[in-house]
Amino acid sequence: MSAPFATLMLASCQYPPDLLREIPAYRSLSRMRARLRRLALEQPAASRVLWMAGDTIYVDPTAGLFDPEQPEDRFEAPYWFLKGRIWQRLTEQLDDTFCLADDHEYEENWEPSARARINTGLQRSLFFGKRAHLRHMRGMHDIGDQQVLSTRLWGEREPIGGRLPCFVLDLRSERERRDASNIATAGMCSAEQMHAFKTWLQHLAALERADPDRPPTPKLVLSASTLLPRRLQVAEDPSVAAALNSDACDGYPAFLAQVFGSIVEHGVRGLLFLSGDEHLSFVTRAELGAPGYAPVVIHSVHASPLYGPYPFANGQSESFAEIDHFKTLGADGLPAVRVCASTRFVETGNGFCELSFESAGNPGAVDLRFSGETGTVRVGIQLDR
Repeated sequence: MSAPFATLMLASCQYPPDLLREIPAYRSLSRMRARLRRLALEQPAASRVLWMAGDTIYVDPTAGLFDPEQPEDRFEAPYWFLKGRIWQRLTEQLDDTFCLADDHEYEENWEPSARARINTGLQRSLFFGKRAHLRHMRGMHDIGDQQVLSTRLWGEREPIGGRLPCFVLDLRSERERRDASNIATAGMCSAEQMHAFKTWLQHLAALERADPDRPPTPKLVLSASTLLPRRLQVAEDPSVAAALNSDACDGYPAFLAQVFGSIVEHGVRGLLFLSGDEHLSFVTRAELGAPGYAPVVIHSVHASPLYGPYPFANGQSESFAEIDHFKTLGADGLPAVRVCASTRFVETGNGFCELSFESAGNPGAVDLRFSGETGTVRVGIQLDR
């Protein structure tokens, strides 16, 4: 691979330390900082970016045992704790940092409830968690209540290195409540957000049609929830109600139908979906096809936790479909899509993922480095022409 013009660090899930484990808790961030310092010497002209795919902090790591005296403080204190240590020294090595909020910025597995009393508490957690996130990670220190409610956590971002198109999906705060009666139609995000994402895909497709001989360049989509692979509980059960067993994208069949249907409809090549919630490292290659449309290949890259100290809370590769073939429901006039996916799991323990993008020679090549406690594993991705 020739010298990259941009390097993206992808990470998630920074569980806080207890009194005896502060050094292990921040070991991944320390390794990342050392890696960034080395890259600055070896590739001084390249952009260096960090994307946190959710769970940058945990608002309730002690399950109430040591919660702050003021309830609102439990959303603020974890940010003060994180940023008072290695975070500032790390971000000094970066050209840009972006942190996405997921459930642990609000409440574990946050999703609306059918019970009014419970839902009132969930909406309260969402408000205070979102406000703290905007204050600490987006620099909106003087934000008012109405602005908290109206601020979108999703949308198109400036291209990385001026070349890599980017879109951020918020797949947590706009979810609909799910049950057996609406699982086939429940939304994982608002109609407004989905429309914006489809418009972004349409714009990318128009650019490709204007220059059909140009090889596909990576197009990055960040979300906390992983797009693929599906959980075995979902993949092995033909009932659509099996989706209730998953908190990720496969738990919302209508969302998968719209995303995959739009990709196939517009024929967008080179899409990389980046995520981090399952406490695992893996990369999935999926071919999408539908009658009357050319097949499209996408990739899904998932980062391991920076620090996930409890094995019972970490995902297991055996719980996911390594090889998976399924068909989406079809939605909103979009084609039902046949999905053929294969996943490679990478066992490196706590750590992060590094993606390098080159500008010459083979711009469709992406070099992945999964860096963890047990070493570094390199995986190459070649975007299909």
